[in-house]
Amino acid sequence: MNGRMDAGPKIIDAIPTLAWRALPGGSTEFLNRRWHDYTGLSPEEGLGWGWKKAVHPDDLGRLTVEWESILATGEPGETAARLLRADGVYRWFLLRVEPFLDGARQALEWYGTATDIEGLKRAESLRAAEKRTLEMIADGASLEDTLNDVCRAIDAQSSPAFSTILLMDPDGKRLWHAAGPQGSHRGRRRGHPLPGRTREARHRAAALPDVCPRMDLARRGPA
Repeated sequence: MNGRMDAGPKIIDAIPTLAWRALPGGSTEFLNRRWHDYTGLSPEEGLGWGWKKAVHPDDLGRLTVEWESILATGEPGETAARLLRADGVYRWFLLRVEPFLDGARQALEWYGTATDIEGLKRAESLRAAEKRTLEMIADGASLEDTLNDVCRAIDAQSSPAFSTILLMDPDGKRLWHAAGPQGSHRGRRRGHPLPGRTREARHRAAALPDVCPRMDLARRGPA
């Protein structure tokens, strides 16, 4: 037992992802180097229940309830939550835990890992946004409402940045604000042409069919 316990931290430190070991009651007694490197928290800050500092506030309540449920059943479990990176950015992680059981099948320790799934979450969000856009088109939503929804979907992926959609008029010489914040053009009445570079206009418009298929947005003027 002592040999395994002494070797435990070295083994956990060698795992190529965020990993930890917890006591039967759920408090953390060891967090590996990758966990500390990612969160920027010191061992003293992360041990016990200090790991909660790294969890997104919107996920912490749910995660705590799920962790308590896993502890009560003594069974392996998994969930997803956003963890704060040392630079202040939250990323989605898949959290998995496994108990180390004694002969009576009681948990002596818990071992857990956190795997970055930010790319997967973004892909799921984009697929949901595309589905919602197609449903809006099928339901006859206005072009303005549809494009504003596209902007919101893009903004959710790129916060704190924001997106704006400009449409090119039929002569290919002017851009029209169609959706999203108007930025430096705020205050202009809808329908007034915005001067723009034709190359940039075509570049922006060319990207739209991937989000709104079957809509010829590149050549459509203002409503």
